[in-house]
Amino acid sequence: MKALVYHGPFQVAVEEVPEPKLEAETDAIVQVELAAICGSDLHIYHGKIAGVLPGTVLGHEFVGRIVEKGPLVPFPLGERVVGSFQVASGDCPACRKGQYFACLKGGVFGFGLALGNLQGAQAERVRVPFARQSLFAIGDLPAEEAILAGDILTTAYGGVRPFLSPGMSVAVVGSGPVGLMAQMVAHALGAGQVYAIDPEETRLEKAAALGSLPVNPKAEDPVARVRKETQGLGVDLVVEVV
Repeated sequence: MKALVYHGPFQVAVEEVPEPKLEAETDAIVQVELAAICGSDLHIYHGKIAGVLPGTVLGHEFVGRIVEKGPLVPFPLGERVVGSFQVASGDCPACRKGQYFACLKGGVFGFGLALGNLQGAQAERVRVPFARQSLFAIGDLPAEEAILAGDILTTAYGGVRPFLSPGMSVAVVGSGPVGLMAQMVAHALGAGQVYAIDPEETRLEKAAALGSLPVNPKAEDPVARVRKETQGLGVDLVVEVV
């Protein structure tokens, strides 16, 4: 099958790699319908992530269809799913506390030896360990929407939800993909005024379409603007996603 393979800093190539195989009763093989490029993939590309060796298949955001599965995987063959960027066993001490990010048996797709040594999902097919905990059925949801749930939207949600109460004012510094998701989360959870601070007008247009107040630091001092809008008080919550 074809996959995007890392060969060192600034060196990647689409090439033939071995097909993934089931290695445990909890594994599933997913035929990838859509994969995304994350900012952290660029960190790998730039050679900034230790433990990612040449030959690693990149990618940890994906949507696809289950084509093989172990006997302990509850999903039917053919089920469309979105994958979590990380896998977790669900039964280790950390998982039992709800701290899946610290799973003793887990890992992150395409991040090399430091994070489980799992091959990534920018490929035609990917093996998903602990599929029961790591895959989520999406039905007929468009892949372009469902893929956001695997990493980018959940990252934004985790950065906003624990700190936000309804009515709070929020400044989101950065209106790239994660910043826009953070604004969407803030609006959905009942925030008051949301300020979108970014130097790119095209991003600010998207932020304004979400209901945020765009502030371009190239055109004005964002601190002065926010203070003016809040009668000198500033905002209740700042989310930095640059």
